Amino acid sequence: MMTRRTFCHSAVAGAATLTLGGAAVAASSVPLPAAPALGAVIHDASLAPSGDFARRLAALQVPQHGFRDDPSQLWLTVLSDRLRARPVAMAGLTTPGALFVLERWAWDLRMRVVSRVDHLGTADGRWQHIAAGAPAPLPHDAGFGAASADHLLAGGLAWGDRTHASPPRTADRRGTLLVSWVIAPRSTPAAAIS
Repeated sequence: MMTRRTFCHSAVAGAATLTLGGAAVAASSVPLPAAPALGAVIHDASLAPSGDFARRLAALQVPQHGFRDDPSQLWLTVLSDRLRARPVAMAGLTTPGALFVLERWAWDLRMRVVSRVDHLGTADGRWQHIAAGAPAPLPHDAGFGAASADHLLAGGLAWGDRTHASPPRTADRRGTLLVSWVIAPRSTPAAAIS
């Protein structure tokens, strides 16, 4: 059975191979630092890519927590108390409004957005992906949800403070805007929510 750590290391090694070619082979004997474990995946049941994202992480035994359109009830009835007792990293693929709400409440618990990729739907049904850090090599079709989960896990080694509430600048603001993200404690390692 593949663990989250093995999955993360494999994803990072694969990305390095694609990016660096032969240079990655020479560095493959260097052990990779462990990416912080995700303790929860948050998904919006009204968004198909969000469901794909959650299913990918659920396959890695990350507990799922769902909502429809508004994350307020989920935060107030489930997440707030659990995160106060035991802060953990959580990931999601939601609307920017849902991320804004979750991020603002997480600030009170000394948690921040550490990874963010904006997904802009275009008129022709394709998606453009804009990462807050490095470019996001994600498919441009509607099935990007699972690939986005993989990208966020692999990017755990480069997580940093990516706190911002505004979407990226783009010429076309008429399409759908979604965002995949990781919110994590600022100073404590992630552990599992149960």
